[in-house]
Amino acid sequence: MAPAPNRTHDLLCATFAGPLASTLELILPAATAAIVHVDAAELEPPPDGGDCRRTWRSVRPQLERLPEADRTATTAWRWDPTSDAGRAVLFDLVSLTDGGTGAYFVRELELRIGGERVLTAVPHHLDAGLDATRCGSQLGREGVVDIPDEAACLVPTKPAAEWVVDDRRWKLAAGSLCVERRDGRRAGCYDLSNLQAVSIASDGTLELSWDAGPVGDDAIGRALTWMLNRIYRPPTSVPCPDRERAETVRAQLQEILDAYDGREL
Repeated sequence: MAPAPNRTHDLLCATFAGPLASTLELILPAATAAIVHVDAAELEPPPDGGDCRRTWRSVRPQLERLPEADRTATTAWRWDPTSDAGRAVLFDLVSLTDGGTGAYFVRELELRIGGERVLTAVPHHLDAGLDATRCGSQLGREGVVDIPDEAACLVPTKPAAEWVVDDRRWKLAAGSLCVERRDGRRAGCYDLSNLQAVSIASDGTLELSWDAGPVGDDAIGRALTWMLNRIYRPPTSVPCPDRERAETVRAQLQEILDAYDGREL
């Protein structure tokens, strides 16, 4: 098994296939192998099982079994993604990951350089991370990286800011604002893609406005939106030790969302 990657950046995105494909384009020039873990049980279910079956029949002859990397419910397959045919296989599989079935059929994707994993993506978790120090010159090594033509960006996993006020510890890292009690209880992280506005009160408190957006306009979508609004309760007031810290955090939030979709807070 290849060693776990040194994860320097996470992908912040609302949809997955497009941002992941664009991220892969940045890394492919340095890649030497791609590996996919698939769950054959997900070839049948609706809504997009048919798309999964057709794509799998098309790409399967170009893949090599990698049984030593199999897991409990998945089989592993390897190929060279640097040729035209190999690139086509990679992006055909990625195209499935926005589907309700495809995101589980393509259980995990890896890119490797030599024997080291440099990118790992888990579509059904909308999760992808990479080691920017191993991915060639097209990626920034430390800062936020814009993903061209996508509402997405790569955000450093290293915390951009950490502070403590009263019994709460706050952290801005990997595209999320996280808070936990100092005794370790009641932790929560909130995706910054839902952040719409930030202002600073006279006492240095950050005032945040969030909007996760509607799930849908039909009766089911409205019901789900109502339930989400009751369950999803990100912080609207975030205390900071002083105004200087508040201004620094706000600037860091703006940097991330400017790279994400050009949003002005």
